[in-house]
Amino acid sequence: MNLRYRSILHKSEVNGPGSRTVLFTQGCRLRCPGCQNESLWPTEGGLLESPETVLEKLLVPCDGWTISGGEPLDQLTPITLILERLREEDRGIILFTGYTIDVIGMSLLMSHAACLCDAVVTGPFLKDEVCHRGLRGSSNQIIKCITDRYSARELDEYPHGIEIHADPAVITGFPGGD
Repeated sequence: MNLRYRSILHKSEVNGPGSRTVLFTQGCRLRCPGCQNESLWPTEGGLLESPETVLEKLLVPCDGWTISGGEPLDQLTPITLILERLREEDRGIILFTGYTIDVIGMSLLMSHAACLCDAVVTGPFLKDEVCHRGLRGSSNQIIKCITDRYSARELDEYPHGIEIHADPAVITGFPGGD
C-alpha cells in the first residue's frame, strides 16, 4: 500500500520543537471549514510512493518528525508502517489529526498509530474557535502526550510562527494573533 503525500519539508522550526522534518499527506475526508491546508483535501494529486521510499526521504538528520496533512489517519496502513520505522529512532514524533481522541480510541488501528507518536494533536479545526496558542489551530483541539518526550504545556505554549520554503514551495506554521 502506497502513501499519497504533497511534500516533505526539511528544517522546519514552526511545526514543533527543534529542527523538524514534516510530512504533509495528501487527502482529507474531514474537510474542516477554514482549514489552512485546504489544498491537501483532494485524494488525487501529490506524490504516490511506497512507505519505504518515503522513509528514505524522512530519515535525514533532524530533531524529530511532524506528520500533518491532509489527514494522515485516512491512509492508516502506510502511515502506520512509516511511524513504526520512525519510532525506532531516538527522535520525537508529533502527529496532527482532525479525528478526536474518542474516534481514535474506538479504532484499534488508529490507536496503534497514535501510540507510535510522542504527541498527537487531535480534533477538527473549528474556524469559530481559532486560538493562537502553541500547536493548536483551534481551542477545541487537544494535545495528547503519549510519551514524556514533550509535555502538553510545552507544546501548548510553543511560539507561533510562519516559514516560507522555496523547494518545495511551502508556507507553513501557525500565524500569530497579534
